[in-house]
Formats: sequence, structure tokens, C-alpha cells
Amino acid sequence: MVGASAAACAQNLKSASFTGTFTSGWTFASTGATPNGTSAYANTFINQNTLTTTSNHLSVYGGTSDTTRIHYSQGAKDNLFLQIANYILSRNLNIQLFQSGLTSNSGLILASRSSLNVTKLFRNDVELQSSTGATTNQTDSLIILGAVNDATFATISPVSYGNGEIRFNSIGDGLTDTEASDLYTAVQGFNTTLDRYVGAPWYDNGELLLDAYPDSAAAYSLRKLRNNYIGGPIRVRRSSDNEEQDIYFDANGELDITQLTTFCGAGDGFVKTWYDQSGNG
Repeated sequence: MVGASAAACAQNLKSASFTGTFTSGWTFASTGATPNGTSAYANTFINQNTLTTTSNHLSVYGGTSDTTRIHYSQGAKDNLFLQIANYILSRNLNIQLFQSGLTSNSGLILASRSSLNVTKLFRNDVELQSSTGATTNQTDSLIILGAVNDATFATISPVSYGNGEIRFNSIGDGLTDTEASDLYTAVQGFNTTLDRYVGAPWYDNGELLLDAYPDSAAAYSLRKLRNNYIGGPIRVRRSSDNEEQDIYFDANGELDITQLTTFCGAGDGFVKTWYDQSGNG
């Protein structure tokens, strides 16, 4: 969602297929596209039946933390992706994931089904919830953005509307935990280049060590060393299931201990990779 017009924001960056259309009632700006909350929606022309029951994902990168944000929905609300106040509700092909008590609902929200009975909800590279429930076959219905589509087959019948700014959307195959982490890194880095990123780890904290001394061959630290460095300081493997995840910086440029402890849980964490912040790889 880049550009101050409907035509610019409607483009599918993956291919020429599924170019969207917007109704009236949207506001387009350099920061993203925002529906009016009363009548606006966008048609992706993607039939939910093209998303297989064993591999699918929906993601959205939202701007400010909004009272109401409805990102994706289709017939019978099978893939409803709804955020109100401090909770996120994702109904990913008949499996409901619900996360409450959030201080913010902005950033990258991702619901991914990597197999018939594995569905996970992420926010900014942090796993919020998972389900082992198996899904069922879907009916034909179009996916729309910014409203709830209560119609089936190739029709649209909005029954409620959202007012949250949208900066990025993706619809596609299911993602592993590593792929979900990589998607967040890519989307966050992209929005950093547009100066419209949300939250840590990319922040402007004045001149850092490598900004002052840029000729290092390699540089390793649990603190951020260079403002233009895109990524986290380490990748960690947790002992409970051997899953891996990049751990990022907090708002002060320090290792994000909250993210680390949330990911590792009651088990141990092991540093798998210590990243070079010099830019030399």
C-alpha cells in the first residue's frame, strides 16, 4: 500500500494477477490506505477456495494502533482477520485464534497454516498463539479488505467496516516459523526505507558506534551498532521444540529480553547465529 492513489495501492507486487479495486471512502497517503469505517472496502478478487486447507497465510502491516481494523474477510467469515481495541481475532480457514490484552494492534500481524492441523498467530515476529485443530473444506467466496464480507460465491455483501490504516498485505501459502520471521524482517525493512515503520527494532537514536567508525570488517554485539542495520543481533534456538527465531532490539537499542523470554518460555535458549552488523555479512 504505497502511493497516494487507489491505482497505486491496488497493485499486486507479486504478479499482474489479482489487482485489487477500492470503493469510495478510502484515504490514500504515503503512509498507507485507510478506510472510512462506514462504507469502504477493497476487493482482492481472490477466492478463498484457492487457499488450500493444508497451506495458507494472511498477513497485514497496520499503521497506528486503531480502535477497529478489519483486514481480511470472506463468506461465512471463514478467514476473518479482525482487530478491535486490544485484541486480535483471526479465523484462519475455520480455526479461530484469539489474542487479547495487547497494548497495540499495529505492526505486522500474521496468521499462518503450515499443515492441516497447525495454525499460528504472530505479531512482529513473536508467536502469540497456536492451534492444532484441523480445518474443513471451504466454499467459493471472495476475500475483501477493510470490511466483513458475509456473502458466499462470487458476490460481496459487507456487514461491518474497519477504520484502520493498512500498509502491506499478503495472501498465499502457509509459512514455517523461519519463513514467518523472514517475512517480518523483509516487511519491516521495507517500511523502514519508507520511514513509516512501526516499533522496534528500527529507530533513530543519533550516531551509533559504527556510524562514527564505519570501516569495521565485522562487528558483533547484543546492542545496536549502526542505525541502518536491518535485523537483530542474534538468532536463538529454544530447547522445547528446537524452533529458531531472530531476536531483535528494544526501543533503546538493547537486546529485546521480553521477546527472548516469550520465545523460549520455561525452557532454555541457545544462540544459533550471532549476526555481523558491519554490513559485510
